[in-house]
Amino acid sequence: MKKIFTLTITFALFLTLTACGSAKSGTDTQPAGQPTSEPAPGATEELPEETAEPSSIQTGSWNESRTIFTNEWSNLQITLPEGFIADSDAQLADYKFFADHYYEQWPDQAEADGIDINSIDFDTIEKSTAYDFIIRNTSSDIPDFCLLKYEDLLLKYNNALITEFTMINEIISNSNHHIEIERGTCTIAGATWAYAIASVEDINTSQHTYTFWALRNINGVMAYLILTSTDSTKDSAMSFLDLFVPIVPVQDSNISFEDETIHLGSWNESRTTFTNEWSNLQIILPEGFTAADYEAVAEEAGNNGSTSESAAQPIAYDFIIQAAMYPGTPSLMLIYQNLSANLLTSGITESGMLDMMAVQFTVMEEQGLTYAELERGTRTIAGKEWTYAIFAVNDSLMTQFYALRKINGEMANLILSYTPDTESSAMNLLDAITAAK
Repeated sequence: MKKIFTLTITFALFLTLTACGSAKSGTDTQPAGQPTSEPAPGATEELPEETAEPSSIQTGSWNESRTIFTNEWSNLQITLPEGFIADSDAQLADYKFFADHYYEQWPDQAEADGIDINSIDFDTIEKSTAYDFIIRNTSSDIPDFCLLKYEDLLLKYNNALITEFTMINEIISNSNHHIEIERGTCTIAGATWAYAIASVEDINTSQHTYTFWALRNINGVMAYLILTSTDSTKDSAMSFLDLFVPIVPVQDSNISFEDETIHLGSWNESRTTFTNEWSNLQIILPEGFTAADYEAVAEEAGNNGSTSESAAQPIAYDFIIQAAMYPGTPSLMLIYQNLSANLLTSGITESGMLDMMAVQFTVMEEQGLTYAELERGTRTIAGKEWTYAIFAVNDSLMTQFYALRKINGEMANLILSYTPDTESSAMNLLDAITAAK
């Protein structure tokens, strides 16, 4: 393993920093699950009058009779049917404060949920969220509860590109006792939204409460449309979405519902040819190179990733190749990163990931390693365009070449490490990668 240590130490730390998942303190866990149980009268979700709204969010307004709601910024309008009422502005403000400061008011619940309230920036939560309305029914009609809120992703998570399904993953994982029963995409007011439906059972009555989350990223602001229903109303609850209409014709954006699983490849029996049809990559080992065995790759992955055939981990290792002669340079590693598993990386581009890496590499100075970016551009590998950056490590004692390409929403990372006297051999190794099909 010492042969490949020089290759992996840097990237392993970077992946640890970016793939640990978002801390619970950084996610608005309670409001996501809270609407499943109807709040007490006067308790509303996020928007006190004294809290300044983020400049990127523009809330809408009701007409004088509070029967028609319009928000030109989010391009949504709804006319309340008979039997439904909207919370007053004061109620909405109370609910926002309740949601923003939930764990601050209920520290015992925070402890039960495993959340350190000292790590929560309640001020940022207040400033990054805004609420349009809460609608409730006054009869047995559906839904029991309907809420529309917005979250400034850049302000709260420092990432405006977070995808809808990444946030759905975060919501479901932080919604206690909820069981997801469905997810996909739907059309609301002419636009495509990502959605998920989850249920929770009342152990005393065996009745279920269903929560429907619909999400849409609007220029770096995540819109959340949340509906709740019960066993008796769930079949007709979705029809409430038809009440939303666009104010102007919709220029829709693509929200892809992709398989978030990373599929790993395999070596032939002689371990000379590696093939991964999912990423469409193949390599036949040039003379003088050897492939690390599965045990060595698993050891390198450690707690930061997975080497299973169908990996759902944030990081998955496909192969590690190294020169047969000690100290094992040049060496080549292929890693996949599940971008949707982390709010920091969700929706990030190849260039954006390289930017993040460059920043994170400054941390390596504490480990006695210095990084200087030498070059950045694009290169064709296996017939596809990859974005790459070349870094000099410790004044060119070693050079590392990082090539990135998104595959079905996941990030493939080819990392080539070499010394000044092995650069030619390293490039030959990189050129040995071809398309698998």
